[in-house]
Amino acid sequence: MARSFYLLFLAAALMAQTAAPPKEAAVKAPPPKAAEPAKPPSALAAVKRVYLLPMSSGLDQHLASEFTRQGALEVVIDPKKADAVLTDRLGESFEIKVSELFAAKKEEIKKSESIRGPGISGKRNTGTVFLVDPKSMAVLWSAYQPPKDSSRDSLVLCARKIVDQFAEAKEPRKKKLWGVF
Repeated sequence: MARSFYLLFLAAALMAQTAAPPKEAAVKAPPPKAAEPAKPPSALAAVKRVYLLPMSSGLDQHLASEFTRQGALEVVIDPKKADAVLTDRLGESFEIKVSELFAAKKEEIKKSESIRGPGISGKRNTGTVFLVDPKSMAVLWSAYQPPKDSSRDSLVLCARKIVDQFAEAKEPRKKKLWGVF
């Protein structure tokens, strides 16, 4: 019984495909457009060059190597040529350092006193990095990827994962759907 119902259904489907469509259905609808990947924030997309401040365990050296290897950002050694600063510390000490690097006047440094207190430092922030716009002092992007330990291999892996996260945030990839779809 189920088999005959299946054959009847299959025959009806084939006949429906070969029958002439009604005149209203003859007009084809335009094909649906492919969904575009989400665009990153324009401020993040505008960052091409980065200056890295010294980080704990020498993570800045591994990040510089990995950014260069992957071509995600151009690492510069002159802070005035940088679009952003990458650091593992935020706070008053960071603000003072950026002001010194970007040659702000001493009066401006005093006016921009922070209510946040001293910068975050020590073991508790290991693995957190911040990409900061030096002009607006806004955090454009951040990531948390703690290294397993302070060995070279662990720091290289940590830097690789951080750069991968940055590249994904800057240029999101289209997700592929596998299976039924």
